[in-house]
Amino acid sequence: MKNAAMRILTTCAVAALAPSASAETLTWGQFSAEYGKDRISNQIGNPLQIVDRKPESVDLSGKFGADIGAFGAQIDLAYSDANAPDTYTGFDFGALSALHLNYDITSALTIGAQYGAGNTVPAADDKASIDFWALEGVYQTGPMAFAAQLGRFDSEDSATTDTFHDGSFVQFAGVYSLGTAGVIEAQVGLFDGVQDTDAQAMDAKTWGVKYSRQLGANPFAVSVGINHGAYSNGGAVPDSGSYDETRFSLGLTTWFGDDDLGSAKKRGILGQPDFARVVVAGNNMD
Repeated sequence: MKNAAMRILTTCAVAALAPSASAETLTWGQFSAEYGKDRISNQIGNPLQIVDRKPESVDLSGKFGADIGAFGAQIDLAYSDANAPDTYTGFDFGALSALHLNYDITSALTIGAQYGAGNTVPAADDKASIDFWALEGVYQTGPMAFAAQLGRFDSEDSATTDTFHDGSFVQFAGVYSLGTAGVIEAQVGLFDGVQDTDAQAMDAKTWGVKYSRQLGANPFAVSVGINHGAYSNGGAVPDSGSYDETRFSLGLTTWFGDDDLGSAKKRGILGQPDFARVVVAGNNMD
């Protein structure tokens, strides 16, 4: 089912991006690399499992797209790797890819949809597959851009069913340009689903803020950011656990297809939640 859905979306993207004599084609891309330091805290239940762990992480991501007239397509690629000072990190590795198709209703309003899939490793010997889809929209006005996504996600763990799965989500994102060289980004996500073999109710809340600054007239920018996730199990078993995870990051971004950082960030505002970490959260609650 996942492969069939991805093939359908890929076929639509190829058709949308076919050469057209009557429409101008703009290709664009962005690549980011971030180093992060995490802190896991406020765990309830099984307090020795992941509390006070301080893993380091490297996150690589790319966004590549083409706009032909009012139609657009975008491909997202993301890779995350964590290295903790102990044998159990709560999150070890993740890789995701996604395809967006969109249409410009007006010069300010864009609507579309995305489908994505990938894998995550919640511990050294486990691997979980992930797939997700969403309806999405972007509104731009002056120096600001806003995005909203509403969708579903699921996961399947080859070893257990402890991962966060069979859920729905909504995510909001905003970009504010401070001139052409400075950008503030923010996002908030809400997730609701189940965890564990007896389908314990689970929910999550995430938010993040990032400031980026372009380096002169070059297509390079440095960034500093903070991301936070609060994960809880709402089932009848009180010791299934809940915890918070906070990650501070430093990053470097480069891009093509846009003249400045502000334009690039607004064009690339559509993405997806960090499902590699969100799905893993279910494994940390037993």
